[in-house]
Amino acid sequence: TFNGSGDDMLDLEADAYIEGNLFVHCVRDAWNTASGESNVLSAGAGRTYWLVRNVFHDAQHVAQVKDEAFLDFVNNTVTDISHAAIYFDLGLPGRGPGRGAYVEGCVFDGVAEVFAGVVSTTDLAVHWSIGPEELLPWGQGNLSDDPQLIDPVQGEYGLAPTSPARGAGPNGLDMGACVPAGASISGEPTHTTWRTAATLTVGGPGIVAYRYRVNEEPWSAVRAIAEPIHLTALSDGSSFQVAVFGQDLTGRWQDTPTLSRPWTVDSTYRRLHINEVLAANRSVTWEGWLGGLVELYYDAPPGESLDLTGMGLTDRPDEPHRFTFPAGVVLMGQEYLVLPADAQDGLDGIHLGYGLDRDGQGLYLCDTDGTLLDAVEFGRQVEDCSIGRLGPERAWALTIPTFGQPNRPQATGPATHLRINEWFTHGHVRFEDDFIELFNASPLPVCLGGLAISDNPAGGLQGAAFEPLSFIGGGAYAAFDAVGRDAPGELNLRLSAEQGHIILFDNTGPLDWVLYGPQMADISQGRLQQPPGLYGFFELPTPGAANPEPLSAWTQTLPL
Repeated sequence: TFNGSGDDMLDLEADAYIEGNLFVHCVRDAWNTASGESNVLSAGAGRTYWLVRNVFHDAQHVAQVKDEAFLDFVNNTVTDISHAAIYFDLGLPGRGPGRGAYVEGCVFDGVAEVFAGVVSTTDLAVHWSIGPEELLPWGQGNLSDDPQLIDPVQGEYGLAPTSPARGAGPNGLDMGACVPAGASISGEPTHTTWRTAATLTVGGPGIVAYRYRVNEEPWSAVRAIAEPIHLTALSDGSSFQVAVFGQDLTGRWQDTPTLSRPWTVDSTYRRLHINEVLAANRSVTWEGWLGGLVELYYDAPPGESLDLTGMGLTDRPDEPHRFTFPAGVVLMGQEYLVLPADAQDGLDGIHLGYGLDRDGQGLYLCDTDGTLLDAVEFGRQVEDCSIGRLGPERAWALTIPTFGQPNRPQATGPATHLRINEWFTHGHVRFEDDFIELFNASPLPVCLGGLAISDNPAGGLQGAAFEPLSFIGGGAYAAFDAVGRDAPGELNLRLSAEQGHIILFDNTGPLDWVLYGPQMADISQGRLQQPPGLYGFFELPTPGAANPEPLSAWTQTLPL
């Protein structure tokens, strides 16, 4: 750890490889009478500098790259930088600009600007990094989203579970410094596959060469990182795992090998599965159709066909053939079949004959004899976002609609942005059922699965749990009826009209907590938009929308 400097922390004029450090509090002080600001690294003399897997926090600059120097900046986390993180042309007499920089897999959060002093001769490329929009034109795979660092002020520089930077870096690694040293491996097949060949890509921050072996076979010769691993003629019925030793730029080999995910070859393996579902559709069209959509995918060798005649797709487990595929419907291996979910309305193609419930439901794919082949059950959906299978494990997640094509993940925000916004406990005329409304202050959708609402401070996740694959849109309001039963759009919870608690829990404890007093018939209560911290009573309840002007307002202080 490098802690505190009023001048440059590292003033170098020689080739350097710097990995796995924490640099904090590099800010020019009163004793620094030089013409510039403080830099973590001052790089010059036409040399090359590698910064790999480092964290930079609370500094004026990360690096000045001057006098024909070049910077390789890989898998670093940069946060709370008051001036340009990296700059090239100092504009000072006798100082020339740096040659450029290659930036890959980095996180920039809370920086005044990422680059400055870029001139016509600057060689600059940025790939698979996250930060301000200025990154986007410099390369591929860059994101301009919030990286969702856990808590940099408290020294927690890792990514939150919902960070869009997770798995979005080079070779499928996370972006930023909190990744393992050594080689990374991508491209493994699914856990069970009919494929008898595989191509694996080896990468890793600072890794330039590697050796590998399959199972207990001998180790390979040293190979350049640009050369992938091609495996062919893999034995049917056998399992495989690849081990890799990576070598960094300094010639050091990692101590223990990186292991791939294991997989098994089964030449008879075929799978038809539900691949993507869009239940809350406002603007996504498919061949002229605007409405619910369901996509199937057939995992089988290309050119091989599957006759779907007589199979069923239903939203009712006890009625497996609510929709039955007609004769002649065939799906080829590695191809998609998209099905509009509504009654036939004169459009071409197959329609399921029933719609999808945006509050949640199940879908069940059945063989001709009613045997269950695949299923997905989901809760509240986000408008114009689908759910789909992702990655080698084909896990369900929120996705960007890509019907007829491979699925793409939709970034989500942290649950800490959720607030209990409005509650209604005493219906008489206007509403029959009680409700609880949540507000999502994040611009991104937030997953509700794994959360629960309780009226008991000790309830925790034993309260009314949200269904897996339940979401609330960015900046959106979502109301749930508190009627004491488990059903789409409802909570297995009842509220007292006298007084009570409403607590939103995740697995760490309360996320938000409301303690309310006696309620009035047909009047709701909730948070005021301004000023924060005030509650009000609303003559017209507005479930699913922003709260109106209140009848009255009052303040509540609740120690947690």
